[in-house]
Amino acid sequence: MIKEIERPIYIEKIIEKPVPFDRVIEQKYEVLVENIVEIPVEKEIVVPIRTISANPIETENLFEKDIVVDTYVEIPIEGREYEECDIEITDEDLNFRIKNNRNESQKLNGENRHLQNEIRALQSEINHNSSGKFNNLMSHNAALRSDLHELESKLNIVQKDTERLIDSIN
Repeated sequence: MIKEIERPIYIEKIIEKPVPFDRVIEQKYEVLVENIVEIPVEKEIVVPIRTISANPIETENLFEKDIVVDTYVEIPIEGREYEECDIEITDEDLNFRIKNNRNESQKLNGENRHLQNEIRALQSEINHNSSGKFNNLMSHNAALRSDLHELESKLNIVQKDTERLIDSIN
């Protein structure tokens, strides 16, 4: 038994009709192409500087020097000091002024002695305290300056990174 396959043949009828046209329509298209621009960027990285220094060592350079000073020294005559009863004064006004001047002189001498003792005490206190405190203040100041520079450099890095991120977003 043979089977026969039917193969149909199609005939198309093409009718050509002339179509009159008045104008030709042309359209232009703009194609947007992504333009990639690469700009080399140099990033400046500021490394924080931390100053490490040893505590200052205090060295005292002492020297001794003889100083010649002209002085006025009163030497009592015949080994005795001046006393009030040695001289008789007849003028009462002069006697009154002498007593006032002696009292004033004694007050000033007592005040001078008191101030000299106070000066010596203050000088010894200053010499004792100032060098140690000054060294401590200097080392503390250096540490604070180092911390300040470190924080400023970190702030600068953060600001530059923030600017860079803002620019990349825009």
